[in-house]
Amino acid sequence: MSLETTSPTRPPGRSARSAAPPGEATPPLRAASGTLPGGDLLAVAARRPALPQIAWTDSESGELHLGLGAAREWSARGSDARRLPGTIQAALGEVEAAVSPRIGRDRLRVFGGIPFDPTTPPHPDWPAGAGARFVLPRIHLRQREPGGEIEWTLLLRRGEDGGEERRWIDSVREAAGSGGGPARPTGPIRMRRIARDRDRAHWRQAVEGALERIGSKGLRKVVLSRDLRHEAAAPIDPWDLFGRILDRRPHGQQFCVRFDEGSAFLGAPPERLFGLADGSVRCDCLAGTAAADAPEEEASRAGLCLLASEKERREHRLVLEGIVEALLPLVRWLEHPAVPELLRLPRIQHLSSPVRGRLRDRVGPGLLLTRLAPTAAVGGSPREEAVRLIRAIEPRPRGWYAGSIGWISSEAADFAVGIRSAILAGRRIVVVGGAGIVAGSDPDGEWEETARKADSFLSLFAEIE
Repeated sequence: MSLETTSPTRPPGRSARSAAPPGEATPPLRAASGTLPGGDLLAVAARRPALPQIAWTDSESGELHLGLGAAREWSARGSDARRLPGTIQAALGEVEAAVSPRIGRDRLRVFGGIPFDPTTPPHPDWPAGAGARFVLPRIHLRQREPGGEIEWTLLLRRGEDGGEERRWIDSVREAAGSGGGPARPTGPIRMRRIARDRDRAHWRQAVEGALERIGSKGLRKVVLSRDLRHEAAAPIDPWDLFGRILDRRPHGQQFCVRFDEGSAFLGAPPERLFGLADGSVRCDCLAGTAAADAPEEEASRAGLCLLASEKERREHRLVLEGIVEALLPLVRWLEHPAVPELLRLPRIQHLSSPVRGRLRDRVGPGLLLTRLAPTAAVGGSPREEAVRLIRAIEPRPRGWYAGSIGWISSEAADFAVGIRSAILAGRRIVVVGGAGIVAGSDPDGEWEETARKADSFLSLFAEIE
């Protein structure tokens, strides 16, 4: 099994670059917890250099979570990657039993992600996203509302004294500021799109090749993606950008992941892969797309056409059938709407079918990820054939785009599908857009759909020249 469990030992503020060799005993942990007055939680990430840094929020709960540093790290590649969360959930039980004083179980969360295809190299613009990688933060900060009280949980190694605890908490208090941090800049970030003439020709060739396979090889759907590159006049701070995204309160989940000082992977995916809590599971089925960046009357007509489109309904049905088929052996009961609903997002709208169910005993996040990811919404149908074709014809590995990003506790988990996402490095940002190719797809129409999806994300923080 290609699995590593590591326990970095670095002073606060230093980057995590090396780890204990696999198999080396990890030092036991103890926990401290408390609260701090309200402030700007993202300012803590921007001013506190400890790495890794992972932020997560869910628009339903409004809670913002920030993890800094690493008390434990887990990584895996290949076929082991999607089973890794099950290993982590079991390990968390041992951590909970060992830490003292006792703290609430929801205060110990592991954050991370799994690439779309763990057998491939990372995306060339984000080498840090190699394989599945999860972090139990050295310090976990939670804020239930913007500017509100900050709950902190700090994991200390045995032998670290109260001075170490004070240094961490004082640094968080100072960075967050008293009563709120400085206001973020207002207005969109001006960017220009970097277009390459060969991109469209390569796209047409890939779509036409996929359509040939769909027509003759038993493939029903394949989702193809392309990179849309943009450049700003000056370097972009990832926490400023993430703050702009949160200020727009987008639907779904939002994340920002930093494993090194030079880059970040961040997104605002509208699609929940699965949420697991109290023995129940919920998934989002999003497939079928139309524009919504038009006057209301025109956007409403586009939505009605989307609901009536045989091609879009067929694409949506393939995704829903795949989710239901994956979950049925794992649940006592399962439900979803008889007909899809419309989900309106900035500049775009989708067919949506929420799926809910009650899990059988001993079904955890590792098994759910193995069964569900990647769904037909980002891979295709049948899944194995679609992923093989994507591996063969897309010009670069996807990395964490369309992968699984989220968190795990000993009793719950929540994962988003890593779409509406981007890689940020300096003043350049690479946004990835995808489109489902089925019988009847038009290369030019699917090209425009990838642009609409990218622009739906970019509209949260940027203005394209």
